[in-house]
Amino acid sequence: MPKLFKNRKRTIGIRIPDNKIALALVEEMGRPILSTSLKMDSEADDFDEYFTDPQEFREHFEKITDLIIDGGMGGQEPSTLVDCSKDEVEIIRQGAGVLKV
Repeated sequence: MPKLFKNRKRTIGIRIPDNKIALALVEEMGRPILSTSLKMDSEADDFDEYFTDPQEFREHFEKITDLIIDGGMGGQEPSTLVDCSKDEVEIIRQGAGVLKV
């Protein structure tokens, strides 16, 4: 079974989704959702190692997950990562999403 990703960083990440299901859930609840990206192997650093197939996700996690919403295959393009912890905003990784400063 895949291990859940553990990180010792003292920063947080905020994801702004471009996904109708995620946006509808946030709208309905009136608050953000705490989530994570799950890699098939916690040692892998390649984005293509992330779970993007809902059936494959179900096979690995249905016994430890209360709810799985199948929204179809996930995208393969990683998110844009932006570091806002310093005086100047820095793009760590350019991916999906446009940074408007």
